[in-house]
Amino acid sequence: MSAWVGEKLAVLDYLDPWVLNLVLCYIVAALTEMTSNTATCTLMMPIVANLVRFV
Repeated sequence: MSAWVGEKLAVLDYLDPWVLNLVLCYIVAALTEMTSNTATCTLMMPIVANLVRFV
């Protein structure tokens, strides 16, 4: 699942790295409002790792 989400986020590869980082920060900030920090980290780390592979 994380590979699939990473592939879908790869469409953002035209953005500058700092903008992509900002987008990811907003996603994580929104997620932490609904889930715990540990759950967010467990969910987002594999996704970000797969995103790096595709971008």
